Amino acid sequence: NGSDIVIRIYDLYLESKSYQSIANIYNKKEVLGKTNWCDSTIQKIMTNELYKGVFVHGKRKKHPVYYENVVEPIVLKKNGIVVNIKLNEMLDIMKEQLLIYLLIN
Repeated sequence: NGSDIVIRIYDLYLESKSYQSIANIYNKKEVLGKTNWCDSTIQKIMTNELYKGVFVHGKRKKHPVYYENVVEPIVLKKNGIVVNIKLNEMLDIMKEQLLIYLLIN
């Protein structure tokens, strides 16, 4: 079931697994009969608002419109918020590391 796959991705991520680790697990288990899961696929699933019940109109525009509760969420909103916080924390850490690298070099 597709929703079980998405839920499992969120659960693994909340267990501090990286996108690549999750992809490796899915490849080893041949989820959906595939062995070509990659980290970018996992990232796209993790950042897809639709799985949290939010439809985004005009994603590529400057001011997208968010419609909540349009579709039934696959993951609990609580988990979605935790994941988003974790993603933002990771982005902040990466920005800091890049800044330090640029200052040193």
